[in-house]
Amino acid sequence: MKRFFLSLIFFSLFFQAKAQESIVVNGEKYALANFKKDFAKNIEVEGYDKALKNYTEYLLMLQRGKKLQVDTTHYYQNLLNQKKEEIQRIFLDKIVQNYLKKNEIPVEHELAPSEKIKILTAFVIEEKEKEIQTDSAALKQVIEAAGENFLIDENPLKFNENQWIYKTATGSFTQQDLVKQLNFAQQKIEENLKLSELINSGLNSLRNQFLINDYQEHFEFYQPKFKEEVDLLKKTIIINYLLENEVYQKYSGDELNQKLQIFLNKNKATYTWPVRYEVEIYRYYQPELKDEILKALKNNWNSDKIQKKWNTAGSDVALVVNQGKFPIYHEVLGKNFKPSEKIQEGTFRNTPTWIRLIKQWPPAPMTVNEAGNVLKEDFYNHLLNEFYSNLWENAEIKIFDE
Repeated sequence: MKRFFLSLIFFSLFFQAKAQESIVVNGEKYALANFKKDFAKNIEVEGYDKALKNYTEYLLMLQRGKKLQVDTTHYYQNLLNQKKEEIQRIFLDKIVQNYLKKNEIPVEHELAPSEKIKILTAFVIEEKEKEIQTDSAALKQVIEAAGENFLIDENPLKFNENQWIYKTATGSFTQQDLVKQLNFAQQKIEENLKLSELINSGLNSLRNQFLINDYQEHFEFYQPKFKEEVDLLKKTIIINYLLENEVYQKYSGDELNQKLQIFLNKNKATYTWPVRYEVEIYRYYQPELKDEILKALKNNWNSDKIQKKWNTAGSDVALVVNQGKFPIYHEVLGKNFKPSEKIQEGTFRNTPTWIRLIKQWPPAPMTVNEAGNVLKEDFYNHLLNEFYSNLWENAEIKIFDE
């Protein structure tokens, strides 16, 4: 009754929400424009009101995930990194294909990873060239402080300033970055090389490497669609984590079996066998065996004796025997099965049969194993409904008045 009452209140708010264009869930405000964008297909299929209710449940789950700090778990971090790499790989392949198409570069074979890297490098440098800023004065300060014979000297460069030399919208290459590179070069270069020669030959490569690193580190900034995919991925992982931990993996082993037994006991009417008929079904593949098998059945031959009689070693299988307990509507018995006849004809899987009735079983409660996957599915649906009910029970849903 509480769930129904909450639903009535919530649906009464939906019509106001359409006009207010925003909704507040547990004190957090959300623009309905995002709902209309992200749940456009849901709105089309389910209707506005039901889709908005589902969207609100979605927000409630994200809030619960945030409260439980799901994004700090190993599960979240590991899955995010794995899936993020997969998505990024797809985006990078698209960038490569678009670059080849734009520059009319024919490709007659599948590109190797090293070839893709070269194309991506060319693309990044072209794109970032449009926005990079250079402070030549800052660059000159470092070069003058080092001196022309710096690479020959043994003393590392000590420089206190840290102005940017190259700058983009997302990062910068500073004077201290250059100092670090120069000190590294001083240790590695053995020949007598003038600093000006190193700068002339290597500065452009250093600049390009900065552009590439900056692009990689801020891929989401330069590829907004990728950022959208990753944001959606983060939300999806949080929701999957909640459903796994609070529904589908909430119980396991002996505890799960106990919970299933309790659930079955509370719903015995649902998990009760109807009247069942224990039968033996003899499918024969040679028409001439029809009367002979009937005669054997009337003479109370058991199934083993009948099979040994007509299924001889080295010859084709003449008949197949199925045994079990089946309700009257089961396909094994067929539409014309008569509970009053001990031996009767039938058809199973387009093959003629003789059916021998062994015993009629009255209605009986199922065991957990007999109820099987149907019981598990119903139990998990029960847990899922409880999970959603708990989300709604203490939820504060308000319409924000613009």
